[in-house]
Amino acid sequence: QFSADGTFTILHLTDTQDDQYPAKQLRPFLEQAIETAKPDLIVFTGDLVEDLRVGDKGTDARPLFDGVVTYGLTGKDKAKTHENALKAADVVLQIFSDSGVPFAMVQGNNDYKVNVSNEDWLSFYSGYNNNLTCDMSTNSDGIDYRLPVVGSDGSVKLNLYCMDTVT
Repeated sequence: QFSADGTFTILHLTDTQDDQYPAKQLRPFLEQAIETAKPDLIVFTGDLVEDLRVGDKGTDARPLFDGVVTYGLTGKDKAKTHENALKAADVVLQIFSDSGVPFAMVQGNNDYKVNVSNEDWLSFYSGYNNNLTCDMSTNSDGIDYRLPVVGSDGSVKLNLYCMDTVT
């Protein structure tokens, strides 16, 4: 909803592309961005996690760590990759939740490469306070929805269309 002064501020974030060992600067950067912008809504538009990465040096201090994807003796370990992806995503989503600011998510291509289905992502998002992410699409190809923004009189003043065009 628009603020009493007639403004509506959106903080648009994208591509944190982190793994289960978050970069040291990720949390303070996101917290500072939210504090500085004082948004009415946070919109995150994809690539919450990194599928594969070379050169990362997060809190684990392990250079050349390979993102959230884990390989075992028989190829990709889907269960561990899924676990790593949700652990990586939790860092960002917990910051959004703790801020008290409503937030909406859109999937990116890396978010689809890590063995987490749309249904799993939606279920995961629903565990966080202030989450507005939903799926209004008629198929399972993506997570698409509309967020109406209302004025002080209660009428819709703006529609935000959150569309996943990756798949």
